[in-house]
Amino acid sequence: MLKIKTSAWWSTYNNYTGNTYEISNLPDVNPDRIDPNNTLGRQQQFTDMCVYYCIKEYIAPLFAEFGNEESPEVSKITYYDAKFEDIFQELLAVADWYDADGDGTIQADEKLTTFVRTRRSRSRNTIVVVR
Repeated sequence: MLKIKTSAWWSTYNNYTGNTYEISNLPDVNPDRIDPNNTLGRQQQFTDMCVYYCIKEYIAPLFAEFGNEESPEVSKITYYDAKFEDIFQELLAVADWYDADGDGTIQADEKLTTFVRTRRSRSRNTIVVVR
Protein backbone atom coordinates (compact mmCIF):
# COMPACT_ATOMS: atom_id res chain seq x y z
CA MET A 1 0.00 0.00 0.00
CA LEU A 2 2.88 2.35 0.68
CA LYS A 3 4.15 1.98 -2.89
CA ILE A 4 0.73 3.04 -4.19
CA LYS A 5 0.60 5.97 -1.76
CA THR A 6 4.04 7.24 -2.79
CA SER A 7 3.32 7.03 -6.50
CA ALA A 8 2.46 10.17 -8.45
CA TRP A 9 -0.71 8.39 -9.51
CA TRP A 10 -2.15 8.47 -5.96
CA SER A 11 -2.11 12.26 -5.67
CA THR A 12 -3.53 12.55 -9.21
CA TYR A 13 -6.28 10.09 -8.29
CA ASN A 14 -7.17 11.96 -5.10
CA ASN A 15 -7.41 15.22 -7.05
CA TYR A 16 -9.53 13.50 -9.71
CA THR A 17 -12.01 12.10 -7.17
CA GLY A 18 -12.24 15.38 -5.27
CA ASN A 19 -10.57 14.25 -2.05
CA THR A 20 -9.03 17.27 -0.40
CA TYR A 21 -5.76 16.89 1.44
CA GLU A 22 -2.74 18.88 2.46
CA ILE A 23 0.35 18.23 0.38
CA SER A 24 2.26 17.14 3.49
CA ASN A 25 -0.53 14.79 4.61
CA LEU A 26 -1.53 12.57 1.69
CA PRO A 27 -4.32 10.15 2.70
CA ASP A 28 -3.45 6.49 3.16
CA VAL A 29 -4.66 3.79 0.80
CA ASN A 30 -7.46 2.01 2.64
CA PRO A 31 -7.22 -1.72 1.86
CA ASP A 32 -10.95 -2.15 2.58
CA ARG A 33 -11.74 0.11 -0.38
CA ILE A 34 -9.76 -1.91 -2.93
CA ASP A 35 -12.35 -3.66 -5.09
CA PRO A 36 -15.04 -4.08 -2.40
CA ASN A 37 -16.81 -7.44 -2.62
CA ASN A 38 -14.25 -8.53 -5.29
CA THR A 39 -16.63 -7.58 -8.10
CA LEU A 40 -13.84 -7.06 -10.63
CA GLY A 41 -11.90 -10.20 -9.78
CA ARG A 42 -8.65 -8.27 -9.34
CA GLN A 43 -7.74 -10.16 -6.18
CA GLN A 44 -5.53 -12.50 -8.18
CA GLN A 45 -3.60 -9.59 -9.71
CA PHE A 46 -3.00 -8.02 -6.31
CA THR A 47 -1.96 -11.41 -4.90
CA ASP A 48 0.47 -12.03 -7.76
CA MET A 49 1.89 -8.52 -7.38
CA CYS A 50 2.48 -9.05 -3.65
CA VAL A 51 4.09 -12.46 -4.21
CA TYR A 52 6.44 -11.07 -6.87
CA TYR A 53 7.39 -8.22 -4.56
CA CYS A 54 8.15 -10.59 -1.67
CA ILE A 55 10.25 -12.85 -3.88
CA LYS A 56 12.31 -9.99 -5.34
CA GLU A 57 12.79 -8.06 -2.10
CA TYR A 58 12.96 -10.70 0.64
CA ILE A 59 13.24 -14.31 -0.51
CA ALA A 60 15.60 -14.32 -3.51
CA PRO A 61 18.20 -11.99 -1.93
CA LEU A 62 18.67 -14.50 0.88
CA PHE A 63 20.38 -16.98 -1.43
CA ALA A 64 21.57 -14.76 -4.31
CA GLU A 65 25.23 -14.38 -5.26
CA PHE A 66 25.56 -10.66 -5.86
CA GLY A 67 29.25 -10.87 -6.73
CA ASN A 68 28.33 -12.55 -10.00
CA GLU A 69 26.04 -10.32 -12.09
CA GLU A 70 25.00 -13.24 -14.29
CA SER A 71 24.08 -15.65 -11.50
CA PRO A 72 20.71 -17.40 -11.84
CA GLU A 73 19.52 -15.87 -8.57
CA VAL A 74 20.19 -12.30 -9.74
CA SER A 75 18.41 -13.12 -12.98
CA LYS A 76 15.41 -14.32 -10.98
CA ILE A 77 15.38 -11.10 -8.96
CA THR A 78 15.40 -9.11 -12.20
CA TYR A 79 12.62 -11.30 -13.62
CA TYR A 80 10.35 -10.93 -10.57
CA ASP A 81 11.06 -7.20 -10.41
CA ALA A 82 9.88 -6.84 -14.02
CA LYS A 83 6.77 -8.97 -13.35
CA PHE A 84 5.93 -6.85 -10.28
CA GLU A 85 6.38 -3.57 -12.16
CA ASP A 86 4.24 -4.79 -15.08
CA ILE A 87 1.28 -5.64 -12.84
CA PHE A 88 1.76 -2.54 -10.67
CA GLN A 89 1.77 -0.20 -13.69
CA GLU A 90 -1.19 -2.05 -15.23
CA LEU A 91 -3.26 -1.66 -12.07
CA LEU A 92 -2.42 2.03 -11.83
CA ALA A 93 -3.18 2.62 -15.51
CA VAL A 94 -6.65 1.05 -15.21
CA ALA A 95 -7.76 2.36 -11.84
CA ASP A 96 -11.23 0.89 -11.69
CA TRP A 97 -10.59 -1.00 -8.46
CA TYR A 98 -10.62 1.70 -5.75
CA ASP A 99 -13.76 2.91 -3.97
CA ALA A 100 -12.77 6.51 -3.18
CA ASP A 101 -15.88 7.45 -1.21
CA GLY A 102 -16.14 4.15 0.69
CA ASP A 103 -19.79 3.43 -0.11
CA GLY A 104 -19.13 -0.17 -1.18
CA THR A 105 -19.53 0.35 -4.93
CA ILE A 106 -17.24 1.85 -7.54
CA GLN A 107 -19.03 4.48 -9.61
CA ALA A 108 -17.89 5.79 -12.99
CA ASP A 109 -16.56 9.03 -11.46
CA GLU A 110 -14.17 6.99 -9.26
CA LYS A 111 -12.51 5.26 -12.22
CA LEU A 112 -9.39 6.89 -13.64
CA THR A 113 -7.87 5.42 -16.78
CA THR A 114 -4.40 6.53 -17.80
CA PHE A 115 -3.37 5.96 -21.38
CA VAL A 116 0.16 4.71 -21.84
CA ARG A 117 2.12 4.53 -25.08
CA THR A 118 2.87 0.84 -25.40
CA ARG A 119 4.80 0.84 -28.64
CA ARG A 120 7.89 2.56 -29.85
CA SER A 121 7.63 5.58 -32.03
CA ARG A 122 10.17 6.67 -34.60
CA SER A 123 8.90 10.17 -34.90
CA ARG A 124 11.41 12.92 -35.62
CA ASN A 125 11.33 14.35 -32.12
CA THR A 126 12.53 11.06 -30.61
CA ILE A 127 15.54 10.69 -32.91
CA VAL A 128 18.80 11.92 -31.40
CA VAL A 129 21.49 12.97 -33.86
CA VAL A 130 25.08 12.80 -32.66
CA ARG A 131 27.70 14.68 -34.68
